[in-house]
Amino acid sequence: MRLMKKLVCVAMLLCAMQPATAGTVTLGFEAEVLEVNRDTPPLQLPFEVEAGDRFRGTFTFEPLDVGSEIDQTEIVEPYAVKFVIDGYAFSTADYVAQSFDNILSDEDLGSPPAAPEDVIRLKKTLGESLGDSSMLQWGFAFAFFGDEHVMSGADFPADIEAWRDFSEASVRVTFANQGMDNSSSVLASIVALRQVPEPKASSIFAAIAASLFLYRIGSDAPD
Repeated sequence: MRLMKKLVCVAMLLCAMQPATAGTVTLGFEAEVLEVNRDTPPLQLPFEVEAGDRFRGTFTFEPLDVGSEIDQTEIVEPYAVKFVIDGYAFSTADYVAQSFDNILSDEDLGSPPAAPEDVIRLKKTLGESLGDSSMLQWGFAFAFFGDEHVMSGADFPADIEAWRDFSEASVRVTFANQGMDNSSSVLASIVALRQVPEPKASSIFAAIAASLFLYRIGSDAPD
C-alpha cells in the first residue's frame, strides 16, 4: 500500500511539472546540402556529407507574440537543437533566437533588400564540443526570410504555417578544431518543416498505471 501511495504521488508530481514545458513548440526540419566548404587538410568528422545529401533535426522554442509595435527581439532559448547527419546525432542545450519585423537591411546580406523583410535567426556560436571529442567544436546559424506580411511584430510564431510562409530558409553548420585554424562548414536549404507532438500528461498516467498493474501482480503472486 505504501508503494502504491508513493507511485500516485509521483504521478501527481509529474503532472504538476507539465506546465513548465507545456508552452514550448518543437519543429522538425529536413535540409538539403547546397555546399560543403573544407579547409586543407580536411577535418576528420564522425560522418560523411556532400552536396545533394539530406539531413534532419529539430529545434524547440517558446512561442512569443510581442505585438506589432516591437520590431526586434532577441532571447536565449534554453531548449535543444538537434541534428542528425549521415546517421550521426548531436545537439546543443540552448541557443540565441532573434526576430526582426519589417527590416530594411541585414548584416548578412550583400545589399539592402528592395522591400521590408521579416527575418528569424537561430544561432549558436562556434565552441560547442562535438560528441565526446574535446578537439572538435561546432556551431550553427538558421535564417528564415520572408516578406513583411509573414509576422506582425518581432515574434516567434507558435503556428507552423507561419514558419512555412517564409520564402527562404537555410542553415549553416560549422565545425572547427580547438585551435580554430582548420574548419568545415555545411550550408543547406530547409526543404520541409513539421511539428513534433509534445509529451502529454496522459502518457505519464499510462506509465504509472502500468507500474501499479505490475505491482499488483507481484503482490498477489505466491511466495
